[in-house]
Order: sequence, then C-alpha cells, then structure tokens
Amino acid sequence: MRYTPIVLGMMLLAGAGSADGQQRPRRDRNLITLEELQQSGTQDLYQAVRKLRPAWLSSRGAASISPDGSGMVTKEEAMVVYVDGARRGGLDELRAFPFEQAAEIRFLSSDVATSRHGTGHPFGAIEVVTRK
Repeated sequence: MRYTPIVLGMMLLAGAGSADGQQRPRRDRNLITLEELQQSGTQDLYQAVRKLRPAWLSSRGAASISPDGSGMVTKEEAMVVYVDGARRGGLDELRAFPFEQAAEIRFLSSDVATSRHGTGHPFGAIEVVTRK
C-alpha cells in the first residue's frame, strides 16, 4: 500500500513526543499555574495574564452592550475577577493583588462564569486561587 507524504507526516507527528521520548502534558489554555507565574518575570497578575494568555483579554468581535444600557463596553471593561470564589471587581484587581499570594489563575468562559457566579459575564471571568 502506498502512503502519501502527508499521511506519513501525520503518522509521524501522531507518535512524536519530546526529544527525550517522553510525552509532555498539554498546557491548559484556561489555566496559569504557579510555576508559570513564577517564571513569567512579571510584576503583577495583570502583566502575567497579558504575557502568558493574552487571548483572555483580547476581544474577538464587537463589544457588548453595558448592563445598564448606557453604551458599549469592551472585554477588558466587562471582565470580572474573582478571588477564591468571591467577586473582587474588574481587571484592576489583578494589578493590585499580591503576586506572591496567587497559586493559579483560571479563565472561566461566559457559560462557566454564569453557572458559577450568576449573570453579568458576557466575556467570561478570571478566577484567582490563592495559596492556602
């Protein structure tokens, strides 16, 4: 049976691991781990998110209508930050939160944020889990 170069390439990639032959776990695109935070070289959690997961803060498409109907808001204006499940405010909370107290940061999609925390999360939410 003849294999085309594309099929052979796909077969090789499917079985490929790292240089040492070990499979590396895939990075969760909705999670920033403590290790990543420590290696980020940033000064605050906002900078860490901006550097490590910029897609969390960038909007794909039009802005949303503000909850009070007064106009349009961007993703950065509408994003809500939670710390250990408690609502803290907007993205400025990431700048003010003590960097060394964070254990991980997780992005919650609009659906997940709404089911956990109620309505008002058109772009999702960011949840900080502290070191206990």
